[in-house]
Amino acid sequence: MAIYSHSSILTENEIDFLLDLLPTSHSRTPDIYIFDGWQGITTQTEKGSDLSARYYLLKHLVKSSIFSSYNYQQCKIFIYLFNLPYQDPLLKKLHGVFCLFHEMRHHHQFTTNEHKFLQSLTGSPLLGVSYSFSWVEKDANRHAIKWMRRNRKKINDQFQLHFHQWDIGVNEQNKLRILPG
Repeated sequence: MAIYSHSSILTENEIDFLLDLLPTSHSRTPDIYIFDGWQGITTQTEKGSDLSARYYLLKHLVKSSIFSSYNYQQCKIFIYLFNLPYQDPLLKKLHGVFCLFHEMRHHHQFTTNEHKFLQSLTGSPLLGVSYSFSWVEKDANRHAIKWMRRNRKKINDQFQLHFHQWDIGVNEQNKLRILPG
């Protein structure tokens, strides 16, 4: 596992701290990439990729407002803090923690039940279930919320959030919300 943080909001040491809060896993921890701005992504794309491919990747990330992703084929997690809907670094940090816990759950889903995980990626048009409402997303959201709430005091101490109260949840549209505590 390697951590590549191109971020002043979530540093490599903070990611190490957060990973220690999660249950112990017997599988390899994915490489983790964190970006405050889209510019850092271009340095992490494959050396052989052309400018056009980089442009379409960035366009897709921004247009789709992707906050984070798990690449099971390469065992990598990507967190795009620049796409989060906040100006406040504290809110970006908390949402970034959620994204990390959420994507780590996807890694756990893949390593413990690869067939079911891959089947959920294709979705079932017959059932009309969209990806965001599939079991993998609901489970990853519940997992991230549970571990953030369970470790609220440690997170507050690590990030010096003593004067902030917060709670976290997912609304009816499967969107993250950070609430005053």
